[in-house]
Amino acid sequence: MNPRDLESELTRLFEEQRRADEASAPGFRELMARARSATKGRDFAPARQGRWARRAVFTAAASVALAAGLYLLRPAPESRTPSNGPTLADWKAPTDVLLQTPGAELLARLPVLLSRVPGGEADEREGALGAREATPRSTQTKVPHRKGVES
Repeated sequence: MNPRDLESELTRLFEEQRRADEASAPGFRELMARARSATKGRDFAPARQGRWARRAVFTAAASVALAAGLYLLRPAPESRTPSNGPTLADWKAPTDVLLQTPGAELLARLPVLLSRVPGGEADEREGALGAREATPRSTQTKVPHRKGVES
């Protein structure tokens, strides 16, 4: 049997089963008549709504009672008195040792920068003028400008 024949055979069998189910199923009116006779004419919806409403009210009341019981049965809070243990200011992180790196002392202070490198070529050519620039401004004296040399 090839796949196409198998598929057509299955389709035919499902159609037969559907027709048999439709023929044996009772009609809607018959089902409703049976249901009404079983409840003796009462309507379905109000009975269900009342039952669900009662369950909801009961569940809410039980939840409130359970919460109140747990609240009343909880242990009294302990009074906390300050201890003589270490304070927050005394606390040191256990990883502080990782911050101590080799050469950290170089980063602890600012470097001293000179405007000229001592003993360099510029020092020998300019003579006293280069030394004057390296001294603080408060101790400098005015030197008359020479033509072609900037101070």
